[in-house]
Amino acid sequence: MQAKEILKLHRDGKSDEAEKEYRKLLEIQPEQCQLLFNIARLKQDTNNVPDALRYYGDAVLAPGFYPKVKGAALCNISALLWKLGHYDESRTAIEHAYAFDPERAETLSNRCMFQMYSGDIAAAKDSIEKSIRYDPNSASARWNHAIIQLLTGDLRRGWISARSRFKNPGFPTRPLNTVKPIWKGEQFDGKTLLLWHEQGIGDTFQFLRYAKLAKARSPTGTVKFVGPPECSELLGLVPGLDSYLKIINTETEEFDWHCPLMDLPRIFKTRLHNIPADIPYIDPPCEFDLPPTDKRRVGLVWAGRPEHGRDRWRTIPCAAFKPLLDVPGIQYVALQFGPALAEAAEFPQILLPGAKSWLDTAAILRQLDLLITVDTSVLHLAGAMGRRVWGLIPFSPDWRWMLGRDDSPWYPTVKLLRQPKFEDWDSVIQRVMKDLKE
Repeated sequence: MQAKEILKLHRDGKSDEAEKEYRKLLEIQPEQCQLLFNIARLKQDTNNVPDALRYYGDAVLAPGFYPKVKGAALCNISALLWKLGHYDESRTAIEHAYAFDPERAETLSNRCMFQMYSGDIAAAKDSIEKSIRYDPNSASARWNHAIIQLLTGDLRRGWISARSRFKNPGFPTRPLNTVKPIWKGEQFDGKTLLLWHEQGIGDTFQFLRYAKLAKARSPTGTVKFVGPPECSELLGLVPGLDSYLKIINTETEEFDWHCPLMDLPRIFKTRLHNIPADIPYIDPPCEFDLPPTDKRRVGLVWAGRPEHGRDRWRTIPCAAFKPLLDVPGIQYVALQFGPALAEAAEFPQILLPGAKSWLDTAAILRQLDLLITVDTSVLHLAGAMGRRVWGLIPFSPDWRWMLGRDDSPWYPTVKLLRQPKFEDWDSVIQRVMKDLKE
């Protein structure tokens, strides 16, 4: 069977048949670069990462100079190492990929992210713009471009570039499955607009502020929202929402238009000077009594979800807060969720209130004098509630915290304490210590 026929089997999802035919060819040409690459790609597509890495490595080491094939192999090696959490090795691989083929759009797009993480924003912009020139249809490059634009405060262009996000295979949210038209800001008096959440819970907390603006555009219309089931009690009374849906059947649910939350900033022409910050916009009735104390209460959150793509940079161990625990006059309260909460067990100075829901968390936030948190959804909730927050931000920040500022136009009560260099949390904790004492 010819290589083109095998490749068609591969693309048609007939992986077992394709692999058998590839192996027949491999017996004849054991060091053929393109063949080794094709087998590696098949292994990658079937989630066999160890074999994919091995065959990509064999393709790179194969005799002969095949810059485009070897550059593509190294680019894919970089992506796989990234998913495995091997950051330094992944970065080395992408630089080698660039050396082989500096005009490969995917390599330039991935390289731009490493440059952004290291703080070289000018180089990252250059790389992503070249990537888009070489492949104008690349959704992943457009999304990376959006991230850099938003990070640097170019919100107008950033919201436009962000329209490509659902076409990006790596984007965590799929579009709503419906034939109903997407909302572009039209009047909907007497009709129904369905808003739907995307990405993480923190994103939902951040962008639900726009429900009020959508409702104001058509006061006699209905605004529904489909969001995370665990947030329904907390968010059901957000201004602008007529109903909160935990699940949805798009064939039976009545609505006339739909819109993902992150499209709303573009629809309402959000720029740095007019970010809607009518705080609080999350203010549910809730009760969760903490034990009485004459000390100041300071909440702590040290970890995000491990499956989050940037969790390595934002999460710190609970033990990193140990120097703070000696500051007198403070009762510390853990608002941490998930397995990382167990880390607090060795620190009796930290109260474990036993919150069971987001509604409990909101009630606890109301009783705090201050929240100190890494970049998680709790930060967004506290900011949306108008609570006083110190956000601990990694050297390479998420786009919404932008660059070089210690405040946030999204949340007026949030102060940002940034890493001065990559993975330097010690300096951040020392600044927290100083500010707490003051």
